[in-house]
Amino acid sequence: MTGDDWMPARRRSRSVRIGVNLLWLRPGQVGGTETYAVSHIRGLADQRPEGLEFTFFVLPSFAEAHPDLAARVEWVPAPVSGRSQGVRVAAEASWLAAQSRRRALDVVHHVGGTIPVVRGARAIVTVHDVQYLEHPEYFSPAKRAFLCRRVPAAIKGSELVLVPTEFTRREVIDRLGATPERVLVVPPGFEGVTQAISQRTHHDAEVPTFVYPALTHPHKDHGVAIGAMAVLRERGIDARLILTGSPGRADQGVRELIEELDLGDRVEVRGHIPRVELDAALDESVALVYPSRYEGFGAAAVEAMSRGVPVLVASGTGMAEVVAEAGMLLPPGDPREWATAMAAL
Repeated sequence: MTGDDWMPARRRSRSVRIGVNLLWLRPGQVGGTETYAVSHIRGLADQRPEGLEFTFFVLPSFAEAHPDLAARVEWVPAPVSGRSQGVRVAAEASWLAAQSRRRALDVVHHVGGTIPVVRGARAIVTVHDVQYLEHPEYFSPAKRAFLCRRVPAAIKGSELVLVPTEFTRREVIDRLGATPERVLVVPPGFEGVTQAISQRTHHDAEVPTFVYPALTHPHKDHGVAIGAMAVLRERGIDARLILTGSPGRADQGVRELIEELDLGDRVEVRGHIPRVELDAALDESVALVYPSRYEGFGAAAVEAMSRGVPVLVASGTGMAEVVAEAGMLLPPGDPREWATAMAAL
């Protein structure tokens, strides 16, 4: 099944009305999936595909975080904050369903991996990953139970299932029993790649600097990058590591490890920073390091490569598929191997 094969013929005589459900997206809290969503919205705003009309359903905080998009696409803020998952799920099954019917939407694309129990239009879902199956230890019992119920139901109840990589496609088919013909790989789009890649010829920092841009969640395995910095010090190599990204469930442990290894002068925790600041850090770095044990895609690697920045990533993930031979794949969980690779750069 490809193209518009799933759309009834009577709908093809007029513009197709598509809703996009972004109520799951709390700015600064969902990592690369926010980049995924924003890049696609900007792409649609730029291209304005003929015969398609888009309406985006967002949280008020998302509209505030991306005011430039509000002037370019049809924005409908939801009457909920998104801080409570239960309230958000209820709003999807009530407010969003009513909005879908009132606007006579032909289909709603649910970008957060689940679909409401009550829907006002046919559904398409994007499943970014199935980490909750691979690493259930990283999820609370309530969150894991929710995903174990709702992701398979979303796959069963959607016309199409979109995934960012072949890695995720295989997992959705093999582990969740999705029909292969209904699972399509749709990689994220990225802005300014050809312009950015010509800007970098070498790193500019006086002390070799590495950047790891990721929320401090357990599966991101910040300990590997931090441990690698301790190994570099042990080997007499001067280097710095910049950690960016909003605080996650492992944030306290990350900070305690830096203190325990006495790396305060070598590892800087900047937290969530503006895009322009991250780009500047990448441009001055030796490389991006990304030891995460699980990734469905890996937008950070693509963005770094687009700026001519070398990337080091853990093998066996969706990010490794994206990087392929353009970067260096390293064994997960081994700080000494990572330190050796970092020293070689």
